[in-house]
Amino acid sequence: MGGHMKKHPIDLRKYTRVFFGIRGHVDGTVAVEADRQVPVRFINLSEGGINFICDRANARHFATGMVVALNPKRTCMLSFLDNAECDVRYMLTVECIPLATIGCRFMKLPDTALDKIRKIVASRLGEKDDDSGAGPG
Repeated sequence: MGGHMKKHPIDLRKYTRVFFGIRGHVDGTVAVEADRQVPVRFINLSEGGINFICDRANARHFATGMVVALNPKRTCMLSFLDNAECDVRYMLTVECIPLATIGCRFMKLPDTALDKIRKIVASRLGEKDDDSGAGPG
């Protein structure tokens, strides 16, 4: 029987993520080599990782599996992630869009950084902060 729509796919992510809007955008750079910083805009965050966009021309500096270091602007809410290492999990480019999306997984974050991420996620979702650490995932 044709004509009926499939159900939406289930989000299988382990951690809840939050997005940063146009007004609440978070800029910074990502170190791809010791002497090369690529300007980026961080677009979403979870305990497991972070996504950012960059000019498509700069996407050539990234490769799946490479390790990069985050450098959010020092005055932003993510400044505690300065020099946090991530591995690139995916890169998405679309020919007609001048930006690339890069998805990264945190390699090893201190508990204090994970706590701050949990608080940001809870705050952005409008949840009450509790000490249980309970949540999706």
